[in-house]
Amino acid sequence: MSTNKTVLLITGKAGSGKSQLLARLAQALRGRHSLGGFVTRGMDRRPALLGAAHRYDLVPIEAKDGPSYCWAVREDGETCVFNDETRRVAENLIQERLNRSENKPEILIIDEIGRLELKGEGFSNLLLEALRSDCPIVIVAIKKKARAEIIEHFHLESAIVLDLDEMGSRQALSELKSTIEAMDAERIGAFAGINGLVEVGLGSMLRALKVPLKGHFLAYLQNILLITFGKALHGRGLFRITFICAMLKAFSPIGDRIRPMLYIFLQGSIFTLPIFLFGFRFLSVLFGSILMAWLTLTMKLLLNYLVFGMAFFDAYANALDKLNEWAQIQGFSLWSVIAAAFILKSFLAVIVAASAYFGNMQPLVQRLKRRPKWTLAPRQDLNVALSEAAPKPSLGKSAFGALRDILNWKYALFFFISALLILFFANLSTADVAAVLLRAICISYVGFLALRRIDFHQFGIWLDKKAGLGLGKSLPVALDALMNQPPDASEQPRTQDEANRDHE
Repeated sequence: MSTNKTVLLITGKAGSGKSQLLARLAQALRGRHSLGGFVTRGMDRRPALLGAAHRYDLVPIEAKDGPSYCWAVREDGETCVFNDETRRVAENLIQERLNRSENKPEILIIDEIGRLELKGEGFSNLLLEALRSDCPIVIVAIKKKARAEIIEHFHLESAIVLDLDEMGSRQALSELKSTIEAMDAERIGAFAGINGLVEVGLGSMLRALKVPLKGHFLAYLQNILLITFGKALHGRGLFRITFICAMLKAFSPIGDRIRPMLYIFLQGSIFTLPIFLFGFRFLSVLFGSILMAWLTLTMKLLLNYLVFGMAFFDAYANALDKLNEWAQIQGFSLWSVIAAAFILKSFLAVIVAASAYFGNMQPLVQRLKRRPKWTLAPRQDLNVALSEAAPKPSLGKSAFGALRDILNWKYALFFFISALLILFFANLSTADVAAVLLRAICISYVGFLALRRIDFHQFGIWLDKKAGLGLGKSLPVALDALMNQPPDASEQPRTQDEANRDHE
């Protein structure tokens, strides 16, 4: 059995509600998780059978109102005659799901395993295949009288056992949901760690080499990864992945951290919004990708307006008019250039979204999971808190840091080019130009100072409490992925008590 797999066994005497519990669980999870498997449903109950059903149907749980298949008929009140054709249909349905390259089940439910399977019949082969598969969670109902033999025969000693004779169905349902939630948090944390690895490793390398347009490339790569993770999680946890990835940027050994953290958070959040509202569908993914692409342009235009006011856009428009007059062409205007930029970004976003949504990006994810040569080891130890990785500096340090941001060559070059544009094309007096540039320096300094005063750690704590993100469960896994220190595969399986403590 895979070390990354969680197996839960539901047992109890006949009539304790095992099948009903699994049906309720499937109903609670449907729509948010990819489900596979089946539950049994008793039909044609007769008083002579003391509450037992005369016939049992198998009901696939992939669809809410799917067909059912006759599985067993109780002939003499004790012996059941099983329908081998139904077994083949059920096995084919589940095997087809397990062998898919896309939309594989995250949770597989098998109801139920008993003495028939101990003899190698019934769903014995199907259970063995499920245990060998990469499906992360397998839930199996087993007959209580054969519990010990089933655990030994199928090597399920590390499985978590829930006995409905010892707990109510409500408590058992809560335990199942808690376990699934904990597994989900680990998967989300692992995905966030991969995304953070790209930003910390590849992003730092590109910044060290001063590669042009690196921000646009990293934004499109983040878009691809979020879509790929969204396919695996059916849209769950994308905001959590985005926020953790932004926090992990604090470990970057090269370059600025605060502004990239803000960009990562805003880009991922606006991509996630349509998926949160309308579900993980191609149209919502497409809309989110376009919004994500538009965000970078919108923020640049907004920042230019906040820093220089309308003088920047007036100068840009007048410069385009001069260019049209010099080249004797028509059609180049400020708004046409802005519209063309948005159309180009939309076109690229559509290509990226369609490729990631319909293509198989798992090889890319697997490659990113390995520590590549360009990964730079974070300067912090795994056990250090994010508050220490990205501490809120004192006001004096923040003020000095904002001054360094003003004097940074990138900002200086941007300011110099913008000043020339306003000076020669804004049609302003010298005094007005001086006032605009002084205003720009002051606003830029205040903006840099405000960014440095943001306490991302405290913001994360507040957001976790308000939105219930479960950062406490996902963040350690993300840090493990970032440091390339996966959990020890030789770690002993958790006991029921350990699992319960994890859920608390």
